Amino acid sequence: MAEPTRKPPPRKAGSGQRRKPAAAPIDPEKVAAAKAAKRAEAEAAAERKAAEAARRARKQRQRVLTYGAIGLVVVVIAGLIALKLSSKPAADTTAAVQDANPAVVAQITALPVSVLDKVGDGGFAPDFRLPSGNPPPLVNGGLPRVLYVGGLFCPFCATQRWPMIAALSRFGTFKGLRYALSSASDTPKNINTFSFSGVTYTSTYLSFTPFETQDRNHKSLDTLPTADGTLVNTLDNQPTLPQGATSGTIPFVDIGNRWVLAGASYNASDLEGKDWAQIASAATSGTGLGQRLDGTANWMTAALCAVTGNKPAPVCSDPMIAGLETRIPVQ
Repeated sequence: MAEPTRKPPPRKAGSGQRRKPAAAPIDPEKVAAAKAAKRAEAEAAAERKAAEAARRARKQRQRVLTYGAIGLVVVVIAGLIALKLSSKPAADTTAAVQDANPAVVAQITALPVSVLDKVGDGGFAPDFRLPSGNPPPLVNGGLPRVLYVGGLFCPFCATQRWPMIAALSRFGTFKGLRYALSSASDTPKNINTFSFSGVTYTSTYLSFTPFETQDRNHKSLDTLPTADGTLVNTLDNQPTLPQGATSGTIPFVDIGNRWVLAGASYNASDLEGKDWAQIASAATSGTGLGQRLDGTANWMTAALCAVTGNKPAPVCSDPMIAGLETRIPVQ
């Protein structure tokens, strides 16, 4: 008798394990391609990182350069400002007209009377000329008038202005005196002086009307009124001028139509190479150059006293000035 067929026992749910499917065969080419792709991606990332670092470095350098340049400009500007604040407005041989040092102005406009008295006539006498034709007194507003005609280029005008300022300051007050320099092409050259162009002179005894007809470079500056031009053409000529002097000599100084001074009264070369402070110091001491400068100022003071009726008394009653007044030629 045949044996009965046995059925396998039923599997309990969840107790068995499914068989894994067989792994697909590995493709070497695909593996190599994947590795290449990963390397390329890594290299690209590295290049991007390097480029970003280089960009940041460039920006940093640009900022450093920019801030450095700004700092340098600030330092230069600060240095220029400091230099300008510390510099003095003097002795610039290229300048035409510039602000004067108040200390120098104070010196030349108030020379010590004791020094002036000691200098006296300075050891010479200026060439006071008597105007030809015996013209009427030159006045302005009822006051005796002093007419000056010169030029900033002129070394002789530069020389004569110093004693003129000293003498006129004993009768009134200047306002607006500025440093000036004579021409570098005329001889003597570069004489340190003042400009009369644009100044104001206030006095109860005198009227002073100055004209600087040309600047340091011979360009037109002040223009004379017609009447003054006619007067100058008449008296700044022969026979009023010294023998041999040419028509139109400057400086031309008309003291109330009583006297004419044409040209400098002492040597312009005495001032050559000296700055404003040195000239003023010499005038204050009355020695060397100061003797001739102060002597000229004393002679001019005496002439001014003569046309003002010896006013002001404190100036004109000085025995030295009164003595010089008697020595000036008269008509």
